[in-house]
Amino acid sequence: MKIVGYAQHTGTPGHAATCMEIAMQHAQKDEVAMVFMNQGINKITNMKHPINIRPDVVVVYKSGKIDFIEVMSNSDTKKLLLDRVKPVMESFSTEAQGNINMTRIPQRFKK
Repeated sequence: MKIVGYAQHTGTPGHAATCMEIAMQHAQKDEVAMVFMNQGINKITNMKHPINIRPDVVVVYKSGKIDFIEVMSNSDTKKLLLDRVKPVMESFSTEAQGNINMTRIPQRFKK
């Protein structure tokens, strides 16, 4: 399987289930090399970064591009998440810079 790590369990119902669903969807794509859940960016890239963030889901493509996907917990705002992950994405080479996506928890996972 192309998935490394486990979904983070927060105080927000459905957060972990949403992360797992997103990771599984991406892992099934031919163009994806690896999917990481709740893993430090230093481990994922095998490089030292000034800020070792742990995005909810990181998708590494065979092309070398890297996407960050954040699932919004109750306490998150898009600005807060973007302020946290954007500097790290911008520290990657242009070829590696992918997308930063933020998603809300689907109603079916909220209990």
